[in-house]
Amino acid sequence: VEIGGFNPKFFSQNGPPEVLEKWAHNQAMFNLYMAMSLPQVEIVDVKVAAAKASKDSATHEIRVTVRNTGRLPTALEQAKKIKIVQPDRIVADFGRGSGSRAIGRPPEFWLGGGETKTITLRVKAGSAETDRKATLKLLSTRGGVAERAVTW
Repeated sequence: VEIGGFNPKFFSQNGPPEVLEKWAHNQAMFNLYMAMSLPQVEIVDVKVAAAKASKDSATHEIRVTVRNTGRLPTALEQAKKIKIVQPDRIVADFGRGSGSRAIGRPPEFWLGGGETKTITLRVKAGSAETDRKATLKLLSTRGGVAERAVTW
């Protein structure tokens, strides 16, 4: 009967004990770098103007400038090919009972690392003064969610 002995898994998968502290530090620094590189979306600016091509005064264009502050894109090319990540999109939430509505489908796009884009939404305002406000939401599978209130 043998009691004690060596654990071969420890010796075959780890370096010598005197270098473990340095290796663990370098690994932790790499993990922090990767975490800081992840995509993070934000709404930078919002501008609202009456739609020039429209015949009514209720139709407006909302130009939303969005940015990915991370180093990595919101979707890698392989993730797009195998469809495991949805496109980024901006949706307008007008609130319950509002007469306002979005026109058309929400625009879909991708943001690269450090990239800024301007996206245009078309909305039709309701007749009440309270109908002229919305919460814009930037939705990204990997980059998170950003919100901004807008009034016109």
